[in-house]
Amino acid sequence: MKYNPLHLAFRERNELLWDIILKDDQIETSSKIRALNQRNKSGETPLHYIFRFGDEECLKKVYQMYGDKDTFLEDITNTEEVKKSPFQVGCRAGNTKVIKCLIRGEVDAPDDSQILPSSVPEKNIKNGKTALYYACEQEDETIVSLLIDHDYSILAKDERGRNLLHVAARMGRKEVAEVLLKQRQGLQLLKEEDKYHETPLFHAVRYNELELVNLLLKT
Repeated sequence: MKYNPLHLAFRERNELLWDIILKDDQIETSSKIRALNQRNKSGETPLHYIFRFGDEECLKKVYQMYGDKDTFLEDITNTEEVKKSPFQVGCRAGNTKVIKCLIRGEVDAPDDSQILPSSVPEKNIKNGKTALYYACEQEDETIVSLLIDHDYSILAKDERGRNLLHVAARMGRKEVAEVLLKQRQGLQLLKEEDKYHETPLFHAVRYNELELVNLLLKT
């Protein structure tokens, strides 16, 4: 497993380079898709790099090249040989441009049958960590709100029984916690204990997140 030119092009945000590769008519589409799914030593593919470093134009061009909704969705949610799928990586990295473009259906479909669904289906979720779980780890609450608005469940728990509010509390993500607490099941998250019988408030206190402590006590 090694880097290929697309890994480098997307990592360096070199639009000219990846545009040349993806538009090369001498390379079959199937070969391009295989290249987009080739793993480096860390198990990540160029698709991971698109979701971490890319923008909406990059995502649109890649989907146009795929031309098939099911194959594209399968590849961006694939967690084989790696902890996070490309979609989860984008949520964890806080790549708002790419996630918004994907979730809001701003990716131009080749035809009506290939329009992407508003909720990207996640398969083979590892350790209970969904895309929304990873989004709660980063500072910007925009992706969290976007995923919740598109019916992603806030009830995910990891292998230690920690819910999304546990995550926000221990990471000091006050704005994320506020979004979660506004949901219908927000109070349920506040009261839940993990496998060690620790609540989100306990985590906020442990990690000395004073703003989170005040927020959770007032809720």
